[in-house]
Amino acid sequence: MGDVFKYEQPQAYIVENTEYNEKNEIPVLTAGQSFILGYTNEHFGIKEASENEPVIIFDDFTTSSHYVNFPFKVKSSAMKLLTLNNQKDNIYCAYNVLKNISYLPVSHERHWISVFSKFGILLPKCTKEQKQLGEFFRNVDNLITLHQRKYDKLVNVKKAMLEKMFPKDGADVPEIRFKGFTEAWEQRKLGEVCDSYSGGTPTVGIKEYYGGQIPFIRSAEINSETTELFLTEEGLKNSSARLIDTGNILYALYGATSGEVGRARLKGAINQAILAIIPNNRYDSEYLVQWLRKSKHRIIETYLQGGQGNLSGAIVKELLVEFPTTEEQKEIGAYFEKLDNLITLHQRKYDKLVNVKKAMLEKMFPKDGADVPEIRFKGFTEAWEQRKLGDLASFSKGYGYSKSDLMESGTPIILYGRLYTNYETVISDVDTYVNEKKGSVYSRGGEIIVPASGETAEDISVASVVEKQGVLLGGDLNIVNPTKILNPVFLAISISNGNPHKEMTKMAQGKSVVHLHNADLEKINLNFPSCDEQVLISTYFQNIDNLITLHQRKLEKLKNLKKACLEKMFV
Repeated sequence: MGDVFKYEQPQAYIVENTEYNEKNEIPVLTAGQSFILGYTNEHFGIKEASENEPVIIFDDFTTSSHYVNFPFKVKSSAMKLLTLNNQKDNIYCAYNVLKNISYLPVSHERHWISVFSKFGILLPKCTKEQKQLGEFFRNVDNLITLHQRKYDKLVNVKKAMLEKMFPKDGADVPEIRFKGFTEAWEQRKLGEVCDSYSGGTPTVGIKEYYGGQIPFIRSAEINSETTELFLTEEGLKNSSARLIDTGNILYALYGATSGEVGRARLKGAINQAILAIIPNNRYDSEYLVQWLRKSKHRIIETYLQGGQGNLSGAIVKELLVEFPTTEEQKEIGAYFEKLDNLITLHQRKYDKLVNVKKAMLEKMFPKDGADVPEIRFKGFTEAWEQRKLGDLASFSKGYGYSKSDLMESGTPIILYGRLYTNYETVISDVDTYVNEKKGSVYSRGGEIIVPASGETAEDISVASVVEKQGVLLGGDLNIVNPTKILNPVFLAISISNGNPHKEMTKMAQGKSVVHLHNADLEKINLNFPSCDEQVLISTYFQNIDNLITLHQRKLEKLKNLKKACLEKMFV
């Protein structure tokens, strides 16, 4: 790589004043994810990059990089400015080769001179081929940027429209509506516009009543396509169980599911904990379902004090519901139905990926007593080595901070509780901050952190890699620094999912609060293959995690969108 790129130290281009303003002209860059930190009014010490003389900025510590073809200044000296040694080479092609190098920093050191410049890489000898490759990747990147801008624009448009398309408090019409609708909304009691009934349960213990062909729907199954129990015709006749049809509204009255609502996905019978609701012809079922979902919190707070008690058919019939015209109800209902279908689609993709990951974790790590996994990447046949983790790593502890120390801004920190609730295998972004204290422990990048305490053994038998340097590591965190023969991501995956995970759950001690100590971690038996195979396994599961996270974020966005719309689209 050092034969392809020459480097320049950035000291001459470091910004002096970090008070940025969008109105200024010169961008201040970082090689990290943020890229443009802000804009400065300093017109000296500018790196004059351009389309004809582009520059690659390379973060010497994290090894991230960006292609730059405009004048800029930089935030710090922790980077290298890369340009081509041979102007016949294509810089965008070489840049993508650089970006494709799979390397995770494991220590706090500068990486260009000592590591990256020594990497052997392959570039086409033919400069024409390099140019074509460079143009291809630039076109792809431009398309990505274009779609990102379109997405951002649509998000802003959507946000503005959501504010205007739903009635505000005290209004009987929204500011903006579906085309053709102008009438005020009316308020009616649910019982005036719907027929409703609940069911019953055949006597438990009479075997002739159960095991038939009639699905018996209970409150937890109102959105399910299957049921656990089935009734016989005799069971239906000798009980208060009532039949419902596909598409009927099902409303949960009792227990933990009180206030939940769904559309029946199968013909069957319901028990006393479910109210079937069938609107009259002028009223749209899907609209009413969405209104009931929107109103769940208010209904529960009004009629179930402290979460105790049950709803009833009489209560539901007295609920006051705001209705637009039948046609507008259908438009609103159809809109939310499409949104629900999108949510369901992404939920299924998410669940499928989670199951794939679970299955592959079982097959790509050796089972108890085995020295090879069931599935391996092509070309690897050697037996995995087994050693105590204490022989493969050094151990330390974080420094005590609590939730009360958290601030809106400051130095990023990882607290042990969020490790098993908020973060993935590789922690690249931290969203909690504190004012740093004397004696604090900072990440160097590449260490593994394991919670030292938690509510259950399963909760704390997990690990993550801290990708960035300079992140505070809070108290109740065990810090593991592996030797070079262990890939940090591989180790974190092994701790969270493999045999080490099982060992740790057995070691965790305590009743109301369980604890794990570094002394426990040292005793863990770790199976591991060659470094090359570790990298492939790590990359595979990181890609799955990225896909899972992507679908999870899509789900969250869709659910938040739906929630906002439910709040805004009803009077």
